[in-house]
Amino acid sequence: MHLENIGGPIHLHTSVTELQLASLPGDLTLNSDDLRVTEAKGEVRVTTHAKDVDLSQIYGDTFVDDKPRPDLG
Repeated sequence: MHLENIGGPIHLHTSVTELQLASLPGDLTLNSDDLRVTEAKGEVRVTTHAKDVDLSQIYGDTFVDDKPRPDLG
């Protein structure tokens, strides 16, 4: 998924990722292995499982919880 230039709040919920952004003047890319956000304003909250998280140019409070992948054994 790729999003860019969103002026309002974003709330995204998938089976392994929950993401909240106040606004996204930049861009966001989310795939099975990676989450990348470049330029977000306001609070950014990310809860995910075993993803490479890359946040840059964040202008606000940031919370990231990247949990290990659940043991399926």
